[in-house]
Amino acid sequence: MSDVPPPPPSPPASRRTKKRLLKSDQQDQNPTHVSDSLLNVPPVDASSLLPPSAPVASLLQSCDPHSLLRKVVQPPRQGTFSANLAVQPKSQNRPSECRTQFNAKIDSTTLNQDLPSTSTAEPPPLIADVEMDPLTIFPEPLCLSSRVGMDANLLSFGENNPISHIRPISNENFKIDWHCFLSNTGQPLAELIEGASLGDVTVDESEETAAEDPAPAPEVKNPLYAGSPLSLQECLITILAYAQSVHMSGQDFSKLLQLLNILLPQPNNLPKSSHQFFKCFDKDETELQIFYFCTCCWKQRASLSDICPDCKDPKKKVTYYLICPILPQLEKMYSRPGFVEKLNYKNVRQKIDENNLEDVYDSSVYRNAEQTVFKDSNSISLTWYTDGISIFECSTYTLWPFLFVINELPPEERFKPENVILGGLWGCNEKPHPNVFLLPLYCQLMSLSEGCKVKAFNSEVEMEVHVFLLFGTCDVPAKASFMNMKGHSGYFSCPKCLVKGEKSPRTGNVMVFLHEDNLEPRTDENYKEFVSESVKIKDDYKGVFGPSILSFMTASSFISSVSIDSMHCVQLGVTKQLINLWFNPTFSSEKFSLSQKTEIVNRRLLSLKLPHFVQRSPVGVDKLSYWKATLLRNFLLYFALVVMKGVMQLEYFDHLSLLVEAISLLNSPSISDLDIQKADELLCQFTSDFQKLYGMRHMSSNMHLLRHLPQSVAETGNLFVTSCFRFEDLNGKLARLIHGTTHATMQIFCRYSILTNLEKWVSSITSLSLRSFCDKLSHGSNLNITEKICVGTYIVGMLAFNVHFEYHIRNILSSMYAEPPKFQTFDRLYQNRMLYVSASYTKGTKNSSFCRYYGHTEMLHGKILCFVKTSDNSFYALISRIAHEPTDIKRYYAAGIEMAKDLVPITCLINVAFCLEVDNFLYIIDPANSFELE
Repeated sequence: MSDVPPPPPSPPASRRTKKRLLKSDQQDQNPTHVSDSLLNVPPVDASSLLPPSAPVASLLQSCDPHSLLRKVVQPPRQGTFSANLAVQPKSQNRPSECRTQFNAKIDSTTLNQDLPSTSTAEPPPLIADVEMDPLTIFPEPLCLSSRVGMDANLLSFGENNPISHIRPISNENFKIDWHCFLSNTGQPLAELIEGASLGDVTVDESEETAAEDPAPAPEVKNPLYAGSPLSLQECLITILAYAQSVHMSGQDFSKLLQLLNILLPQPNNLPKSSHQFFKCFDKDETELQIFYFCTCCWKQRASLSDICPDCKDPKKKVTYYLICPILPQLEKMYSRPGFVEKLNYKNVRQKIDENNLEDVYDSSVYRNAEQTVFKDSNSISLTWYTDGISIFECSTYTLWPFLFVINELPPEERFKPENVILGGLWGCNEKPHPNVFLLPLYCQLMSLSEGCKVKAFNSEVEMEVHVFLLFGTCDVPAKASFMNMKGHSGYFSCPKCLVKGEKSPRTGNVMVFLHEDNLEPRTDENYKEFVSESVKIKDDYKGVFGPSILSFMTASSFISSVSIDSMHCVQLGVTKQLINLWFNPTFSSEKFSLSQKTEIVNRRLLSLKLPHFVQRSPVGVDKLSYWKATLLRNFLLYFALVVMKGVMQLEYFDHLSLLVEAISLLNSPSISDLDIQKADELLCQFTSDFQKLYGMRHMSSNMHLLRHLPQSVAETGNLFVTSCFRFEDLNGKLARLIHGTTHATMQIFCRYSILTNLEKWVSSITSLSLRSFCDKLSHGSNLNITEKICVGTYIVGMLAFNVHFEYHIRNILSSMYAEPPKFQTFDRLYQNRMLYVSASYTKGTKNSSFCRYYGHTEMLHGKILCFVKTSDNSFYALISRIAHEPTDIKRYYAAGIEMAKDLVPITCLINVAFCLEVDNFLYIIDPANSFELE
């Protein structure tokens, strides 16, 4: 392929030219469209990278070039880059109208060997006289419908057939030679992004581009303005914290800076543009690896301009994905104060029952890894997650982050952005090829499993840490893709068993999975057999298309490690399906239809007064398209039975009760073996009866997955441990880092340090007023926090004196103190991520006054009348104890008459309870767990 000369320098563009260019850029949502001057490195023949004697080399020379990726992946070309947040590239050939907030710098080892782009020197072989690793076997790209010729010549190797070696990674077979995937090809690398716009797509008329803004960044240690008691650095951190809390766009952020500059005294040191603003922060030197590939044949390419010569598709193009090295991220985490101590959580946690399943550590997969995989007490394990994010409304472009969380951290720390490892970013109009995307991550994990050196905070001694990937969770389409299996609409598509499914006229020509009492499970052994057979017949076998690198990455049983996600299976799947069947007028002639009672159900739903931690209020069942997963979860666990009682026929109500009870058991904070067994029986009965009550036409894949939910919980942990709610929240935070239409993955990488460092920056603020403001942002902008009682406990609102309960408070204090102290009262308390609101507080429409608390000998329910602060700084809650009796609906109590009044320390408060009033009858029910509070 002939070299493409770089374009000549462009003169500065006028604002009108900028607007025209930006408008055309917005119409073309192709994020990989960049200048042809990028990385003009000649392509390398894959067969030249291997010794001629290697069997794989002969395979490369004898097969169709278009199918090379299906057999052997080319060694990735990778460059190591350091990203400087909001620093202007220094290239002289860059058009002035292209704004950026990213500067990619090549590692010094590649700069020292910079060669002309016309060089034809052949790179050295990877490893002489060594056969390629069995992991180089790749299946047909998942985006192609035809699989003819897939891995056609693999069996000709006899004993050297790589498929025969495929097996999930375990403690005894970690010794795989993965270095062949990391060898440097010796080719030069040039600037990563030349002329690519990574900033905002709208040019503000009052703000020049970063290239035209020569002003240096102000000194952050200076005051905000002359005579100000606030430092510029702390003000910038506070502004950034506010912008993140309200999900502010880049354009609005620039306008905010302009407004503040107008309001502040002149002159002042506040940056005048977002470019100057981000220059004030420390540069993040996190390394980055970029891999280029052809979107038609998935072959590795040298650069964005290295168009594949073998593909005949006129729409062919080259794009890239990013891999973020894991080790540097771990080193930063270990260097933070208190991080190593938090990793000891599993040894210091207080369990409700020593024999019960209460976190991931009690699951069978984790316990087995402790015995067979973990090297010592410094070993840590990871859970993976991935899903596609649609970030542009009028485009098929999707973003696929691959994330890891550390299981050894406490649950409340696990999903904080600073503790989440960003493994890679795939941004393309095509779904990711799992083996292409995961190969570099596999190489890193194999190295980390052998051990890596890190330093803890305030320690000069390096500690050796072993890292293993144990679990994974995602939705069904992503699971099928990364396990290299059929999707949910295909035969043998269940990832847990070998049920075939049925698609025939009697099922309405829809794929369904009818109830079967005995299901043949998938195992690691039959999975390997299916992989081998699928390659032989050049088609899928028992739902398996071919090998998956994910099975090698997992240091445990591959089939068991991929959990069933309750968010997509139960809430967005089964619960939403049930509501649609009940209230969709399409089924009005069916026996199960409740479409004639829609108004009754809507009236009951909309009249519920919910606690403050329920942020998404119910909407009518006739607006099901507006129901999000959190609302569906709350409906199933808390609202459904009390709202549907008396509306549904008894047999359908009893059938719904089976599902609610089973999911409540599996979602509880402490699960016994008997609970899992009972949930299994309930769900088996539910799916069997569903086929009879609703018809086989509606036996969907999600309905079938309910059968495997109890076993999945036993293998990987409680439902709230493996649900995707927290991961989806992280996806939203990543998506909000994107402000332009080009190179979305680069934008996220550049700004990712904002998410990971913001909490550390806020903790460094010394100004009490700014620190208090940032604390309020972290607890919700509507909370008026006036006093901090202790860590995680705050007074909300002003202190006062409640004359209505003065008599009761004085009488109880007299029995507690020889000399009763003076006291004040307040109405709202924020504790353990819950807002407790007394019955005296009449503002608002929510009800957080009912609670569960510890009495003298038992747990009780009551209504909070007010909170009390005594002169000796003791804090109490005055609670009217409620007589409650079990109802005919399990887990629900009937709120009876108010009994004695108790004055209990606020530390005795357990949780806010739901108090649901339906047709003048009060039901009380506690949250299923504290982890999934909104």
